[in-house]
Amino acid sequence: MCDAGKLVVLGSVNADHVLQVSDFPQPGETVLGHGYRVVPGGKGANQAVAAARLGASVAFVACLGDDDFGLGQRKSFAQEGIDTSAVMAVKGCATGVALITVSSAGENCIAISAEANAHLTPDQISSHLSLLGDASFVLMQLETPLETIELAAQQARAGGAQVILNPAPARQLPDALLEHLFMIVPNETEARYLTGQKIENEHDAERAASLLHDRGVEVVLLTLGRHGAFLSRDGRALRIPGFAVAAVDTTAAGDTFCGALVTALQEGRDMVEAVQFAHGAAALSVTRMGAQSSIPLRQEVEDFLLDQAKYSNTCLPLGITGVVADPHEIANVSGRAGIEFILESARQVPMDIHVMLPSCVPATAFENGGSVLRAQDLRPLYQEKGVIGLAEVMDYPAVFKADADMLQKLEDAEMAGCRIDGHGSGFDLAQLNAYAAAGIRTDHECDSAQGLIDRVRRGIYTLVREGTVCRDLLSLLPAIDEKNSRMLCFATDDKHLDDLHVNGGVDNNVRLAIAHGINPATAIQMASLNAAQCYGLKNIGAIAPGYRADFSIVSDLENLSFEKVFKNGALVAENGRILDPVRPDICPPGRGLLSSVRIPSVSV
Repeated sequence: MCDAGKLVVLGSVNADHVLQVSDFPQPGETVLGHGYRVVPGGKGANQAVAAARLGASVAFVACLGDDDFGLGQRKSFAQEGIDTSAVMAVKGCATGVALITVSSAGENCIAISAEANAHLTPDQISSHLSLLGDASFVLMQLETPLETIELAAQQARAGGAQVILNPAPARQLPDALLEHLFMIVPNETEARYLTGQKIENEHDAERAASLLHDRGVEVVLLTLGRHGAFLSRDGRALRIPGFAVAAVDTTAAGDTFCGALVTALQEGRDMVEAVQFAHGAAALSVTRMGAQSSIPLRQEVEDFLLDQAKYSNTCLPLGITGVVADPHEIANVSGRAGIEFILESARQVPMDIHVMLPSCVPATAFENGGSVLRAQDLRPLYQEKGVIGLAEVMDYPAVFKADADMLQKLEDAEMAGCRIDGHGSGFDLAQLNAYAAAGIRTDHECDSAQGLIDRVRRGIYTLVREGTVCRDLLSLLPAIDEKNSRMLCFATDDKHLDDLHVNGGVDNNVRLAIAHGINPATAIQMASLNAAQCYGLKNIGAIAPGYRADFSIVSDLENLSFEKVFKNGALVAENGRILDPVRPDICPPGRGLLSSVRIPSVSV
C-alpha cells in the first residue's frame, strides 16, 4: 500500500450485461450468442477496483442505484479496501447499465445507459469536495456529467492534486477542463475526437499530442492497443511497447491500464516505469473474461513483469551476475513447455541463469498442478544449453522407497555429469545417509548448526538459506568456520519481490553474514567461487587468468555498497542502477502459458 497520499477516482458504476458472439452483428442482423452473464462494471468502478487491487489507497466518488445490484456493489467496493464514504445511493433509481458483446477475437462493442450515473451532479458531490482537495491524484472518465468532471478537476488542481483524465466515451472537451489536467490518456479513437487527427503512425500520434499540449495538458499518453503507448511530455516523445498475449476479452483493459498507471505514479515510479507496470496489468486482464473479474492482483502483475529480463535488471546492480534456478512452479502447471520458455528467455539476458530441471512434477503423488514430468520427459533437456542439473528432490519418500522413475531421474542426472539438489527438511542421520548414497549432494533445508555439520561430514554442500519466509542464516552461523566454509554456499530459496527490492538477494546474505562476524572474504567466497564449484561452473566465481570477468567494485565491505558491476568485462551497472536494461517483452510467453486457469464463468 502506498503512503504518498490518496487517489480519488470519480466515475461511473454499471451492471455489465455481457454476451459472447462469434462475430458482431451487422445492421438488421440477428446472431446467436452464448455465455450471457451480469457482472460488475463501469469505467469509474473498474479503475477504482484496479487501483485498489494493485496497492493504491483509493477513495471512490460515484452514484449507484438503490437496487440490489447497486447496494451489493457498494459492499463489494468496501471489501476491495476502497473508501466508499462518497459512494452515494440514489433513491428510486437503477444502477447504470452497459450492454456488452464480445467477439471470438476478444474485441468488444459496448452501449451504456447512465441511470444513477447521471445523478453525479455538482450539487451531489458538493459535500465531498474536500476529499478531492486533499487528494494526491484524481482519476476521472466521461461516463458521468461533464459539469461535475470540470468542477472536480478545478477543485483537485487547486488543492495540488495531479488530475488524470481517461476521455472515454469519446467526445469533444472544453479547454476549461483540459487546462486543469496533468495527464490525459486517450486511445486512438478518443484522440481523434479531441484533436481531429487520425492516428495511423507515430508522426500522427505526435501531432495529436502537440494539439493537446497546446490546449494546456502537461502529459499526453496515447494508448495504441497491441502497439503499446505513445508518451509525450516536456517536449519529448517515445513509444513504450506493450506485451504480446492471447486476448480473450478486452473489456476493462483500458480501465485496468489507467488504474495501474496511477497506482505506479502514486508510488513514486517514473513515468516510463509506470507505463510498463500498466502494460503488464492490462495484458493480464485481456487473458480473462469480464470487467472487474479480469482485473489482476498486485502479486500477479509483479510475477508477470518479473520474468528473467526484469530479474536480470534488478539483480545485476546488486552484484549478482548469475543464479542457479529451479523453475518447478511453472513446470507444475505448464510442464516441459514452461521449462523451455524459462531456458529461452534466460538466454536473452546478460545475467547468467543456470537452470536445474524440476525433479518432482508433481511434488508428491498426492498433488496435481496440471503436469507430470517423468524421467523420459526430462532426459532430452540435459542437452539444452543452460541446464546444469536436477533440482531439489523434495519427494523423499520416492527416494527412500526406491521408486523406479525417481531412481531413473537420479541416474540420468549422474550420467549427464550434473549436480543433484536435495530437500532434506527435518532429516535424521539415516535419511541423510540415504540421500548421499543416492547421489544427492546439496541441501538448502538445513536449519541448525548441528545439521550443517552433519551434512558437510557426508560431503553434502549446505546452501545457507536466508529468504523471505525461511531464514536460517543466523541459526547456522555458529557452525561456520574456515575449515568447512568451502562446502558452504548461500541460497535465498523463495524471495518475495518487495523483499528483493528493499533488501536484495544473495548480496543480503553476504551482508548479514559479515555483520555477524563472518570474515568478509569467506562470506563473499560462499556467494561466488564456492557456488560455482558446487555446480561445476567453470571459469567463473574468481578473479584470475582465464576466468570470466564477472566482478564488482565495492566502496565498503561491511555494507557491501556496489559502485560498479562488470559482466563479461563490460560495465553493466553503476551506483545501484542498470545501465542498459533489457526490455521486459524480449521473450513473451506463448498462448499456452497464459491460458492454464480453466474455471467456469461466474455470474451474479
